[in-house]
Amino acid sequence: LKDPARIVRMNGKTGREEKILTIGSAGDESLSVAGHFICWAEQVNHPRWQNSGYSNIRIHDLQNGTTRNLTHHGRCFAPSISHDGKYVAVIRIDPENRSELEIISIPDREIIKTYSFGNNLLGLTPRWFPDDKSIALITMNEKGKSLAVMNAATGKLHFYLPFGFTDISGPPAGYKNYILFNA
Repeated sequence: LKDPARIVRMNGKTGREEKILTIGSAGDESLSVAGHFICWAEQVNHPRWQNSGYSNIRIHDLQNGTTRNLTHHGRCFAPSISHDGKYVAVIRIDPENRSELEIISIPDREIIKTYSFGNNLLGLTPRWFPDDKSIALITMNEKGKSLAVMNAATGKLHFYLPFGFTDISGPPAGYKNYILFNA
């Protein structure tokens, strides 16, 4: 507890670090930056029940210095801010333990779209393509992991790799007509 988690800005020329804000417990792949926003998933433990908790998707505005919740008492992770800075795509686990992708409007914190992955598919680490029309993500089921792209308007998934136990990790990235990922 001596050195709490924080988001730091480093000057690329001088190497000088500046603390932007202190955050709670965040997952390894929860930081997303676009436009003038920083977004992350912050874990919150239940004050009484050790094995119970939730996560909030939090967003910080670098222009005005405000920080707020986009979600409240959810089970959300892996936020990704669209390149135009209008939306955040997050993975949510619903009360029946099904995985879904939600698209949340940043200005009004409203859920614009929810796409369920069904009973046997888990969505992981979404990332917007530069055109903000598609979202690349890693998916997982009992046959392993696959790489998919979702149409943000329709929710249609296209799988680019067969499911398997090859290690695919980290958020994938869309670049022109390519999907970049760590394997």
